[in-house]
Amino acid sequence: MPKVYKEDFAYPVEADRYRLVFSFPCPYAQRADIARRLLGLDNVVSLAVASPIKTSKVWDFSNDTGGKDPILDVEYVSELYKNTDPEYEGPFSVPALVDIKTKTVVNSESLDILRDFTTRFKPFHADNAPDLYPENLRPEIDRWIKKIIDDVLGGANRAGYTRSQEEFDQNAEAYFKVLADLDQHFAENQFLLGDQLTEADLVLYTPLIRHDLLYMPIYGLFHHSLRDYPNLWRYMKQLYQMPAFKAATNFREYQVGQYSGRTGRIFFRREVVPMLPDLSHWEK
Repeated sequence: MPKVYKEDFAYPVEADRYRLVFSFPCPYAQRADIARRLLGLDNVVSLAVASPIKTSKVWDFSNDTGGKDPILDVEYVSELYKNTDPEYEGPFSVPALVDIKTKTVVNSESLDILRDFTTRFKPFHADNAPDLYPENLRPEIDRWIKKIIDDVLGGANRAGYTRSQEEFDQNAEAYFKVLADLDQHFAENQFLLGDQLTEADLVLYTPLIRHDLLYMPIYGLFHHSLRDYPNLWRYMKQLYQMPAFKAATNFREYQVGQYSGRTGRIFFRREVVPMLPDLSHWEK
């Protein structure tokens, strides 16, 4: 990691000083951007959107005019990491919270950025912003986040990257068991923690929004779509219809990022982006 990460919370919290580097295909970056929007920090922390296509230099700003981010004046996200520590060799990941003054990365861990937005940036929250990490619920929120990372996101990845049929069957069965358990949970709860929207819901939304479009065709997790779980489907649609979640969601960019560039060649040995399926059920 760059040298700056040796101290937690080393950077001062100020308005209009930081820029969140984001790309739609990355579920980890999506967590941070949803929180930024939900909490009203989009008026305090600006957004740099990298191209969805990973190249040999990973994330770039080729979608911006002139191929550079207009505020940070760089072509590649890697330049920001090199500004932070010239000896750093990667990963050059998103999200990255960048100090606009110095063009250096002050935080690149998605859960840390999410937690900073919900706690350290609280003086800049909008008046109607939800409390995503209330003190009385913090242990339970942390337990849910760990479970989601281990069993939902981790479960899908274990199934998708396994090399044997036996392991795939075991991992896929365990993944769908978790979805069934979540469906039962949402039969009696609006959110993961009753009627309180929290960080844990942001962390759960980001892998599940990719299930039908990516995990089913790419990881072979065809057994069930989200709509096969009525309570889980209601929960996901409820989140998707919130402006902060919808604005941070881009189905087309998910496909472009997964099927094109360096990632596309790894999975498919060709760069053909399939047609989007009918997604009108998300809007109804």
